[in-house]
Amino acid sequence: MPTDPTVRPARAGDLRGIRETLARSWRRGYDGLLDADALAEATADPAEFYPAERFERKRADDELLFLVAVVDDGVAGVSNVAWGETNTHAFVPDDAAQHRAVYVDPDHWGEGIGTALVRRGSDALDDETPEYVECLAANERGRRFYESLGFERYGGGTVELFGEAYPTDRFRR
Repeated sequence: MPTDPTVRPARAGDLRGIRETLARSWRRGYDGLLDADALAEATADPAEFYPAERFERKRADDELLFLVAVVDDGVAGVSNVAWGETNTHAFVPDDAAQHRAVYVDPDHWGEGIGTALVRRGSDALDDETPEYVECLAANERGRRFYESLGFERYGGGTVELFGEAYPTDRFRR
């Protein structure tokens, strides 16, 4: 059953929920896609996986919108939409924005939370701002998700995770 989350900017008190959501989402979402041992080790301690300094730096950045989706008073999803040269990857044009992260707790997959996060991030942009996203080429769930939101695949690249290079697909709308 779809959930109607509250999507809002991340607050200081959200850190623990964000950490847990990110670690659980990575463990489940990248299971079978990334090196299993490296993934388990990296996400074993959510506080180490997502340090407080990184959280505060993103919240303070005026060229990045850090969003959370809250369901039943808990963080169920996390998203970042960024613009500007220092916050986007090289494939993103200067006049565009990048959805840098969209992660939903696996207990809430299929409830519309990821869609709500992306829409809220898009709504914060100028109507003329092109939007870009990159996901692992092997991440079928991620690719279908972005395509369902109107993103079109236009190319690919690679990303390094845990010392390994993985092919990616790049999308824009």
